[in-house]
Amino acid sequence: MGKVKSLLMDKEVEFTALANDLLTTSEYEQEAVNTIVALAQDMGLLEYLGGYYEIESMVSEAWYDRNYEHIAV
Repeated sequence: MGKVKSLLMDKEVEFTALANDLLTTSEYEQEAVNTIVALAQDMGLLEYLGGYYEIESMVSEAWYDRNYEHIAV
């Protein structure tokens, strides 16, 4: 069990680093959501990370936090 947990944690760390890069380079929120959800799916982490809607919510919030000063109010 320890090896499986360690493997999942390593994949989650890798996913987080890649997702942060994608978030930074995404011009639009939906672009970030789509690419990061696809990344989670490709890495086999979609359900482990809470499913589509959980990832969508986290990515949207992170994208707005990162880009808030660039959004016209």
